Amino acid sequence: MQSLFVLLPLLPFLHALSLPRQPLWCPGSRNPGNDTQLQLALLESGNGVAYSIIKRQAEEPRCGLSQGNRSCGFGQCCSGAGFCGTGSNFCSVPQNCQRNYGFCDSDITPAGPNTSDDQRNARGPVPYGQFIFNCTTPQTLALTYDDGPSNNTQELLDILRSVGANATFFVSGITNGKGAIDRTPEWINAIKRMDAEGHQIASHTWSHPNLTDLSSEDRALDMRKNERAIANILNKYPTYMRPPYLACTSASGCLTDMNNLGYHVVDNSLDSQDWANPNNLSAMVDTFDSGLGQALPNGSMLLMQHERISVSAINLTRYILMDITQRGWKVSTVGDCLGDDPQNWYRTPARTEPATMAIDGCVVSSNGFCGTLDVFTNKQECDDSNRNCYTQVDDCNSANKGAACDKMKNICDFQSLYCASCGTMTPNISCETKDFAFTNQQ
Repeated sequence: MQSLFVLLPLLPFLHALSLPRQPLWCPGSRNPGNDTQLQLALLESGNGVAYSIIKRQAEEPRCGLSQGNRSCGFGQCCSGAGFCGTGSNFCSVPQNCQRNYGFCDSDITPAGPNTSDDQRNARGPVPYGQFIFNCTTPQTLALTYDDGPSNNTQELLDILRSVGANATFFVSGITNGKGAIDRTPEWINAIKRMDAEGHQIASHTWSHPNLTDLSSEDRALDMRKNERAIANILNKYPTYMRPPYLACTSASGCLTDMNNLGYHVVDNSLDSQDWANPNNLSAMVDTFDSGLGQALPNGSMLLMQHERISVSAINLTRYILMDITQRGWKVSTVGDCLGDDPQNWYRTPARTEPATMAIDGCVVSSNGFCGTLDVFTNKQECDDSNRNCYTQVDDCNSANKGAACDKMKNICDFQSLYCASCGTMTPNISCETKDFAFTNQQ
């Protein structure tokens, strides 16, 4: 009977050991403050397995700011709790991975030519390198969504399409463990659909850092990674961006850097506060109604929402579209509400390598047209791919897609010359997609 009373206090810990799941004290979710009590309880139980687990975890490498600035070994990430490991709980940004103490998802670089040498000439009436807070067109609401694409994207696009509305999507490249946007089919398809249906795609950085805290070099690197990833899907990248946390100060040089990179920096006239009340639709509606009341009757609004917050992206959007339609306002993209021509919303990279692009990526994406190149590994396949390229040009012209058709034809012509010469006139050049590249008209 005495031994039973000794064991009763230990049952919760022994039960935890028996469950086929991650124990509460494992790296990434442990509470170091409970370690001593837990060790004593398990040691008193005489459980040798439990003791070996405790001993192994006590010997695990620690890392990060709170651990003497120690770094993890090669290929490992430093979690927010200061443990080295791999996987989303350790490596995802911006929440889980401590940068500079090991590897993080932010260190991944999209495949393809660097955009650092691309021309970044100013175009259109919208200022560069300074915050934009509101639309210039009266009775216009610009819908904007940060942090996508997400699991809510397709439903949100359905809602917008149902009423013929367009929005601006501030896309982040590799955040929250979702995988790189140009290597994840779900995100590739979402971004292609955004573009095909007339929405504006803008940048929310590659890895969602606080840009004010970064060096000028690191800011440019993060922005260029997102440029390359988006270009791998659409063969173009945005001239509009929104800094994470709206943090991009003049004092830090961030706004100057955005100007040099050719970006319009977008803030908002109304924050939906969805991030503060992610499950409270009533609070979001109250915030919107109050902001709209101040903007009426002839004002305008540049609204900020977050695509990953389902209540905001789906429910609040439905409410907004119904309300705005009844008031006779127009819903638009940021570019439209600023009077900027859609051709100014993007830049085309100087060089494109189809082999490094996303699966089914568009070598031309404009006016609802997406032109693709079939992969080829020999001369016959190169010729077949080229014939399909010209077929798409014919289809493009039949659909009256204008300049997009001319761009596609230029690429087909370039590929035709390549197919004619590869493996014969120029034996050292193989007839494979991996060796084919072209320059883009600027």
